[in-house]
Amino acid sequence: MADYQFPGQNQWSDKPVIGTGEGESPLAPAPQNEMTVRTMASDVASMKEMGGGEPRPYKPSETIQQTAPIPNTTQQTIPQNNVINPTQTTEVPVVPLPEKKGGNIFVIIAGIIIVLGLVAIGYFYIYPKFIVGTPETTPTQEPVVTATTTETSEVATTAPIEAPVVTGLSTHASLFKTAADFSSEASLTAETIDAIKETWKGTTVEVPVFRETVFKNASGTILGSSQLASLFLPSTINATTSKLFEEDFTLFTYTNQKGVWPGIILRAKPETLTSAKEALKNIEANTEWKSLFMTDPGKEQIWKDGNVGTMAARYISFSTQGNALSYTWFDNIVLISTNYQGAQDAAKKLGF
Repeated sequence: MADYQFPGQNQWSDKPVIGTGEGESPLAPAPQNEMTVRTMASDVASMKEMGGGEPRPYKPSETIQQTAPIPNTTQQTIPQNNVINPTQTTEVPVVPLPEKKGGNIFVIIAGIIIVLGLVAIGYFYIYPKFIVGTPETTPTQEPVVTATTTETSEVATTAPIEAPVVTGLSTHASLFKTAADFSSEASLTAETIDAIKETWKGTTVEVPVFRETVFKNASGTILGSSQLASLFLPSTINATTSKLFEEDFTLFTYTNQKGVWPGIILRAKPETLTSAKEALKNIEANTEWKSLFMTDPGKEQIWKDGNVGTMAARYISFSTQGNALSYTWFDNIVLISTNYQGAQDAAKKLGF
């Protein structure tokens, strides 16, 4: 705030007035502070005035006695339940945590699983390493199995292969390309030659008749070549050579005014054709084929070469007229007949 002075007045009379030079009121000079010099003597005097004594020099041998502080009996005791005084205890207060009800059962289950796992590891991996001389059970059985397998293999390679037992056929397909004059089925009470010939018996006819017959057993199953052909030619068609021919075959009879003459047609398997031809040559080595005739054919002659149709054949004649046994190969089909004319008719029906 500006000082309002009357002209010619100066509130600082002992100080010279400083003019501004612009016709304004002169400015008063700033007050000056007094400065005094401090000395040792002045400090001692000052201490005496304030009631202190003179300063004394420090003596090391002098011991300053300290008095124990007087306990304050008037200090109020703060309950420990509300305030914890860190100066009165060195233990850290323990604050109980709330119990976890849901997690305890999982902790128990996890502990059980861990214990069981450790037990299993110890039993199966660690324990066997410390047990010496424990007998093994499985190796005692392995030599027996190996020996049995080896023995079986040796037997299989040396023993002949047994063919499955043939019990009959479910269907029959005739080997004739041209059907016979008559075809019939007959059931046999017994699988014998006599039962078969009993079916073929009949009266003579003026006009020759060509008939095919299919034989069945008592249960209605069609009988094959291994069961019936071996009855007529046991030394030629037997358990071994019957495997060279197909099971389905054809039986026929040729009947005229002089009698009834049977015949057999077999088909060899393609892979055994050569063996089948060699086996059938045995028909010339004995007289078992006489069972093919319905009656005694008489005295036999010798085997000769001939023809049936356009194919070469082997045949033998007998003293009784009309009886002539022949066998002829048509590719893989063999025709066996007890009558020459019956063989000619059968070759035509076979397509030759």
